[in-house]
Amino acid sequence: MANLKAIRTRIETVQSTGQITTAMRMVSASKLRKAQQALVAVQPYSDALLDVSGEVYSLVNQQEQNSVPNIKDDKKDALEQILLVVFSSNKGLCGPFNANVVKYTNELIKTSYRQHLQDGKLRIITIGKKAGEVLEKQELPVVAHYHDLLNHINHKDVFSLSGHLLEQFQSGIYQKIVLIYNRFKTVLTQELTELQFLPLLPSSPRTEIRQSSVDFIMEPDKETVLKWLYPRMLEMTLYRTFLESMTSEEGARMTAMQQASDNAAALLKELRLSYNKARQAAITGELLEIIAGAEALSNQ
Repeated sequence: MANLKAIRTRIETVQSTGQITTAMRMVSASKLRKAQQALVAVQPYSDALLDVSGEVYSLVNQQEQNSVPNIKDDKKDALEQILLVVFSSNKGLCGPFNANVVKYTNELIKTSYRQHLQDGKLRIITIGKKAGEVLEKQELPVVAHYHDLLNHINHKDVFSLSGHLLEQFQSGIYQKIVLIYNRFKTVLTQELTELQFLPLLPSSPRTEIRQSSVDFIMEPDKETVLKWLYPRMLEMTLYRTFLESMTSEEGARMTAMQQASDNAAALLKELRLSYNKARQAAITGELLEIIAGAEALSNQ
Protein backbone atom coordinates (compact mmCIF):
# COMPACT_ATOMS: atom_id res chain seq x y z
CA MET A 1 0.00 0.00 0.00
CA ALA A 2 2.92 2.30 0.77
CA ASN A 3 4.16 1.82 -2.80
CA LEU A 4 0.71 2.56 -4.20
CA LYS A 5 0.48 5.73 -2.15
CA ALA A 6 3.90 6.92 -3.37
CA ILE A 7 2.96 6.28 -7.02
CA ARG A 8 -0.39 8.00 -6.56
CA THR A 9 1.39 11.05 -5.08
CA ARG A 10 3.78 11.16 -8.04
CA ILE A 11 0.86 10.93 -10.48
CA GLU A 12 -0.82 13.91 -8.83
CA THR A 13 2.43 15.87 -8.93
CA VAL A 14 3.07 15.13 -12.61
CA GLN A 15 -0.54 15.98 -13.49
CA SER A 16 -0.19 19.34 -11.74
CA THR A 17 3.12 20.03 -13.46
CA GLY A 18 1.65 19.11 -16.84
CA GLN A 19 -1.25 21.50 -16.32
CA ILE A 20 1.18 24.30 -15.46
CA THR A 21 3.43 23.71 -18.47
CA THR A 22 0.42 23.49 -20.77
CA ALA A 23 -0.88 26.81 -19.45
CA MET A 24 2.56 28.38 -19.84
CA ARG A 25 2.78 27.07 -23.40
CA MET A 26 -0.53 28.71 -24.23
CA VAL A 27 0.61 32.02 -22.69
CA SER A 28 3.89 31.84 -24.62
CA ALA A 29 2.01 31.09 -27.84
CA SER A 30 -0.11 34.20 -27.30
CA LYS A 31 2.97 36.35 -26.59
CA LEU A 32 4.75 34.84 -29.59
CA ARG A 33 1.90 35.83 -31.90
CA LYS A 34 2.04 39.42 -30.60
CA ALA A 35 5.82 39.54 -30.94
CA GLN A 36 5.64 38.16 -34.48
CA GLN A 37 2.99 40.71 -35.40
CA ALA A 38 5.18 43.54 -34.08
CA LEU A 39 8.20 42.20 -35.98
CA VAL A 40 6.25 41.73 -39.21
CA ALA A 41 4.74 45.21 -38.85
CA VAL A 42 8.13 46.91 -38.56
CA GLN A 43 9.88 44.88 -41.28
CA PRO A 44 8.52 46.75 -44.34
CA TYR A 45 9.54 50.16 -42.96
CA SER A 46 12.87 48.80 -41.70
CA ASP A 47 13.68 47.14 -45.01
CA ALA A 48 12.64 50.22 -47.00
CA LEU A 49 14.65 52.59 -44.79
CA LEU A 50 17.79 50.46 -44.89
CA ASP A 51 17.38 49.87 -48.62
CA VAL A 52 17.05 53.59 -49.39
CA SER A 53 19.90 54.34 -46.99
CA GLY A 54 22.07 51.82 -48.79
CA GLU A 55 21.27 53.47 -52.11
CA VAL A 56 22.09 56.93 -50.73
CA TYR A 57 25.36 55.87 -49.15
CA SER A 58 26.28 53.99 -52.31
CA LEU A 59 25.73 57.15 -54.34
CA VAL A 60 27.71 59.24 -51.87
CA ASN A 61 30.58 56.75 -51.91
CA GLN A 62 30.65 56.90 -55.69
CA GLN A 63 30.88 60.70 -55.60
CA GLU A 64 33.21 61.22 -52.69
CA GLN A 65 35.48 58.88 -50.75
CA ASN A 66 35.15 58.74 -46.97
CA SER A 67 32.11 61.05 -46.99
CA VAL A 68 29.93 58.87 -44.74
CA PRO A 69 30.09 60.15 -41.14
CA ASN A 70 31.52 57.85 -38.48
CA ILE A 71 32.67 55.23 -41.01
CA LYS A 72 36.40 54.88 -40.83
CA ASP A 73 39.15 52.54 -41.87
CA ASP A 74 40.35 49.86 -39.46
CA LYS A 75 43.49 50.83 -37.60
CA LYS A 76 45.75 47.96 -36.80
CA ASP A 77 48.32 49.92 -34.78
CA ALA A 78 46.24 50.05 -31.58
CA LEU A 79 43.49 48.00 -30.01
CA GLU A 80 40.03 49.49 -30.30
CA GLN A 81 37.77 50.04 -27.32
CA ILE A 82 35.00 47.46 -27.84
CA LEU A 83 31.46 47.43 -26.46
CA LEU A 84 29.37 44.24 -26.63
CA VAL A 85 25.60 44.61 -26.23
CA VAL A 86 24.30 41.17 -25.18
CA PHE A 87 20.59 40.34 -25.48
CA SER A 88 18.99 37.61 -23.35
CA SER A 89 15.76 37.37 -21.33
CA ASN A 90 14.59 38.49 -17.91
CA LYS A 91 12.84 35.17 -17.23
CA GLY A 92 13.83 31.54 -17.50
CA LEU A 93 12.00 28.42 -18.65
CA CYS A 94 12.95 29.04 -22.28
CA GLY A 95 15.23 26.08 -22.90
CA PRO A 96 18.84 26.77 -23.90
CA PHE A 97 17.99 30.30 -25.11
CA ASN A 98 20.00 32.16 -22.46
CA ALA A 99 22.73 29.55 -22.05
CA ASN A 100 23.44 29.69 -25.78
CA VAL A 101 23.79 33.48 -25.68
CA VAL A 102 26.27 33.29 -22.81
CA LYS A 103 28.21 30.50 -24.50
CA TYR A 104 28.33 32.40 -27.78
CA THR A 105 29.53 35.57 -26.00
CA ASN A 106 32.28 33.68 -24.20
CA GLU A 107 33.43 32.02 -27.41
CA LEU A 108 33.44 35.36 -29.22
CA ILE A 109 35.56 36.93 -26.49
CA LYS A 110 38.01 34.03 -26.56
CA THR A 111 38.38 34.02 -30.33
CA SER A 112 38.10 37.71 -31.29
CA TYR A 113 38.48 39.89 -28.20
CA ARG A 114 40.83 38.02 -25.85
CA GLN A 115 43.53 40.69 -26.11
CA HIS A 116 40.97 43.47 -25.70
CA LEU A 117 39.78 41.84 -22.47
CA GLN A 118 43.32 41.45 -21.13
CA ASP A 119 44.19 45.08 -21.94
CA GLY A 120 40.97 46.49 -20.47
CA LYS A 121 39.62 47.46 -23.88
CA LEU A 122 36.39 45.46 -23.63
CA ARG A 123 33.11 46.48 -22.02
CA ILE A 124 29.73 44.73 -21.94
CA ILE A 125 26.16 46.00 -21.70
CA THR A 126 23.47 43.41 -20.94
CA ILE A 127 19.82 43.56 -21.95
CA GLY A 128 18.21 40.70 -20.04
CA LYS A 129 18.84 39.59 -16.47
CA LYS A 130 19.78 35.98 -17.23
CA ALA A 131 22.89 36.70 -19.27
CA GLY A 132 23.77 39.64 -17.03
CA GLU A 133 23.84 37.50 -13.89
CA VAL A 134 26.05 34.83 -15.48
CA LEU A 135 28.48 37.27 -17.10
CA GLU A 136 28.89 39.16 -13.82
CA LYS A 137 29.60 35.91 -11.97
CA GLN A 138 32.27 35.22 -14.57
CA GLU A 139 33.77 38.60 -13.59
CA LEU A 140 33.54 39.98 -17.11
CA PRO A 141 33.47 43.81 -17.46
CA VAL A 142 29.71 44.42 -17.40
CA VAL A 143 29.28 48.20 -17.14
CA ALA A 144 25.52 48.69 -17.53
CA HIS A 145 22.15 46.92 -17.59
CA TYR A 146 19.01 47.77 -19.54
CA HIS A 147 16.79 44.93 -18.34
CA ASP A 148 13.66 47.05 -17.91
CA LEU A 149 13.47 47.71 -21.64
CA LEU A 150 12.39 44.09 -22.18
CA ASN A 151 9.35 44.38 -19.90
CA HIS A 152 7.62 46.53 -22.49
CA ILE A 153 9.53 47.23 -25.68
CA ASN A 154 8.85 50.87 -26.51
CA HIS A 155 10.38 52.43 -29.59
CA LYS A 156 11.03 55.72 -27.78
CA ASP A 157 13.13 53.99 -25.10
CA VAL A 158 15.00 51.96 -27.71
CA PHE A 159 15.65 55.06 -29.82
CA SER A 160 16.95 56.82 -26.69
CA LEU A 161 19.39 53.95 -26.07
CA SER A 162 20.47 54.10 -29.71
CA GLY A 163 21.19 57.81 -29.37
CA HIS A 164 23.16 57.16 -26.19
CA LEU A 165 25.31 54.54 -27.91
CA LEU A 166 25.87 56.87 -30.86
CA GLU A 167 26.98 59.67 -28.53
CA GLN A 168 29.46 57.36 -26.81
CA PHE A 169 30.80 56.27 -30.18
CA GLN A 170 31.12 59.82 -31.51
CA SER A 171 32.84 61.00 -28.32
CA GLY A 172 35.48 58.28 -28.73
CA ILE A 173 34.55 56.22 -25.65
CA TYR A 174 34.10 53.20 -27.92
CA GLN A 175 35.52 52.60 -31.35
CA LYS A 176 33.33 49.58 -32.08
CA ILE A 177 29.90 48.45 -30.81
CA VAL A 178 28.64 44.91 -31.49
CA LEU A 179 25.16 43.46 -30.89
CA ILE A 180 24.86 39.80 -29.84
CA TYR A 181 21.35 38.39 -30.02
CA ASN A 182 19.12 35.56 -31.22
CA ARG A 183 17.72 36.21 -34.66
CA PHE A 184 14.25 34.76 -35.19
CA LYS A 185 13.97 32.30 -38.08
CA THR A 186 11.14 29.94 -37.08
CA VAL A 187 9.38 28.99 -33.87
CA LEU A 188 11.79 26.08 -33.50
CA THR A 189 14.90 27.84 -34.76
CA GLN A 190 16.76 30.86 -33.42
CA GLU A 191 20.07 31.92 -34.97
CA LEU A 192 22.74 33.46 -32.74
CA THR A 193 23.95 36.57 -34.50
CA GLU A 194 26.85 39.00 -34.13
CA LEU A 195 26.00 42.35 -35.76
CA GLN A 196 28.36 45.32 -35.86
CA PHE A 197 26.25 48.28 -34.82
CA LEU A 198 28.92 50.99 -35.01
CA PRO A 199 30.77 51.97 -37.07
CA LEU A 200 28.22 51.15 -39.72
CA LEU A 201 29.64 48.68 -42.19
CA PRO A 202 29.00 49.53 -45.85
CA SER A 203 28.52 45.80 -46.50
CA SER A 204 26.57 44.95 -43.37
CA PRO A 205 23.93 42.17 -43.80
CA ARG A 206 21.07 44.63 -43.33
CA THR A 207 22.55 47.57 -45.21
CA GLU A 208 24.09 46.03 -48.26
CA ILE A 209 25.59 48.76 -50.41
CA ARG A 210 25.36 48.20 -54.12
CA GLN A 211 25.64 50.29 -57.26
CA SER A 212 22.81 52.77 -57.02
CA SER A 213 20.40 52.89 -59.93
CA VAL A 214 18.67 56.02 -58.60
CA ASP A 215 20.00 59.53 -59.00
CA PHE A 216 18.93 61.08 -55.68
CA ILE A 217 18.39 64.82 -55.26
CA MET A 218 19.36 65.66 -51.67
CA GLU A 219 17.67 68.68 -50.16
CA PRO A 220 18.50 70.96 -48.50
CA ASP A 221 22.00 69.48 -48.89
CA LYS A 222 23.90 66.21 -48.66
CA GLU A 223 25.32 66.84 -45.18
CA THR A 224 21.89 67.56 -43.68
CA VAL A 225 20.39 64.46 -45.27
CA LEU A 226 23.19 62.21 -44.03
CA LYS A 227 23.10 63.78 -40.57
CA TRP A 228 19.38 62.93 -40.29
CA LEU A 229 19.55 59.55 -42.00
CA TYR A 230 22.42 58.02 -40.04
CA PRO A 231 20.71 58.03 -36.58
CA ARG A 232 17.45 56.77 -38.13
CA MET A 233 19.27 53.75 -39.53
CA LEU A 234 20.80 52.95 -36.16
CA GLU A 235 17.50 53.41 -34.31
CA MET A 236 15.68 51.05 -36.64
CA THR A 237 18.50 48.49 -36.50
CA LEU A 238 18.45 48.45 -32.68
CA TYR A 239 14.64 48.39 -32.45
CA ARG A 240 14.45 45.49 -34.88
CA THR A 241 17.11 43.66 -32.85
CA PHE A 242 14.96 44.04 -29.72
CA LEU A 243 11.96 42.59 -31.54
CA GLU A 244 14.01 39.74 -33.02
CA SER A 245 15.34 38.78 -29.59
CA MET A 246 11.91 38.99 -27.93
CA THR A 247 10.28 36.89 -30.66
CA SER A 248 13.07 34.31 -30.41
CA GLU A 249 12.65 34.17 -26.63
CA GLU A 250 8.92 33.47 -26.81
CA GLY A 251 9.45 30.88 -29.54
CA ALA A 252 12.08 29.13 -27.41
CA ARG A 253 9.85 29.26 -24.33
CA MET A 254 6.83 27.87 -26.17
CA THR A 255 8.96 25.04 -27.55
CA ALA A 256 10.40 24.28 -24.11
CA MET A 257 6.95 24.22 -22.50
CA GLN A 258 5.62 21.96 -25.28
CA GLN A 259 8.47 19.53 -24.69
CA ALA A 260 7.85 19.67 -20.93
CA SER A 261 4.15 18.94 -21.47
CA ASP A 262 4.96 16.02 -23.75
CA ASN A 263 7.43 14.64 -21.20
CA ALA A 264 4.85 15.00 -18.43
CA ALA A 265 2.29 13.11 -20.53
CA ALA A 266 4.77 10.29 -21.24
CA LEU A 267 5.79 10.06 -17.58
CA LEU A 268 2.16 10.07 -16.49
CA LYS A 269 1.46 7.14 -18.81
CA GLU A 270 4.35 5.17 -17.29
CA LEU A 271 3.27 5.99 -13.74
CA ARG A 272 -0.32 4.90 -14.37
CA LEU A 273 0.93 1.63 -15.83
CA SER A 274 3.16 1.12 -12.77
CA TYR A 275 0.25 2.00 -10.48
CA ASN A 276 -2.06 -0.52 -12.19
CA LYS A 277 0.60 -3.24 -11.96
CA ALA A 278 1.22 -2.52 -8.29
CA ARG A 279 -2.52 -2.43 -7.61
CA GLN A 280 -3.04 -5.77 -9.35
CA ALA A 281 -0.15 -7.25 -7.39
CA ALA A 282 -1.67 -6.01 -4.13
CA ILE A 283 -5.10 -7.44 -5.01
CA THR A 284 -3.53 -10.75 -5.98
CA GLY A 285 -1.65 -10.86 -2.68
CA GLU A 286 -4.82 -10.16 -0.71
CA LEU A 287 -6.70 -12.90 -2.61
CA LEU A 288 -3.93 -15.41 -1.89
CA GLU A 289 -4.09 -14.53 1.81
CA ILE A 290 -7.88 -15.01 1.84
CA ILE A 291 -7.62 -18.37 0.04
CA ALA A 292 -4.85 -19.53 2.35
CA GLY A 293 -6.91 -18.54 5.39
CA ALA A 294 -10.00 -20.31 4.05
CA GLU A 295 -8.03 -23.49 3.43
CA ALA A 296 -6.56 -23.34 6.90
CA LEU A 297 -10.02 -23.09 8.45
CA SER A 298 -11.40 -25.97 6.34
CA ASN A 299 -8.57 -28.25 7.45
CA GLN A 300 -9.31 -27.78 11.13
